Amino acid sequence: MTASELPTSATSTVDVIVEDAERCSTCRHPAADHDTLSARYCAATMSGGLTRGCICK
Repeated sequence: MTASELPTSATSTVDVIVEDAERCSTCRHPAADHDTLSARYCAATMSGGLTRGCICK
C-alpha cells in the first residue's frame, strides 16, 4: 500500500477517566501504567517521605 492509498479518515482520541482508587497514591498516575520499577520507585518515595520527580511516564 502506498501513501496515497492509505485511509485519510481523521483519528480521534478518547479521554479515559481514571478513578482515584485506580491511581498511584504517590504520583497520581494510573496504577496500571506502572511497570515493576515504577511501582517500586513510588513505594520507596512514599515510605521514605521523599519528594522527588516521577519515573512512571
